[in-house]
Amino acid sequence: MDEPLVLLRQVSGPFLAEICRLTLEAEDIPCRVLGSHLTAIHGGMDFMVELWVRAGDASFAAEILAVYEAASAPHSQADAEDAESDFASEPESADSDPFDSEEP
Repeated sequence: MDEPLVLLRQVSGPFLAEICRLTLEAEDIPCRVLGSHLTAIHGGMDFMVELWVRAGDASFAAEILAVYEAASAPHSQADAEDAESDFASEPESADSDPFDSEEP
């Protein structure tokens, strides 16, 4: 007889749900994602997506995701600003053209 599944948590959108699923499966905890199709059906809006695991894995799965969240969250305002600057860097000069070069 299969062990019953329990709702572990809801997350915002299919991208985060897949990250959680892959994190759990890397620890040999099977995870079922329900509701990720709603984003495609409803024009790209993010919906709450459910993560389901076996009842016997629920406690360990919650611990794994808590550790992942703590490790991936910025630890201070300075860390958050550094993370933003990695993705939103300004060009060195607004006057320079990166495609205009003297090299052949």
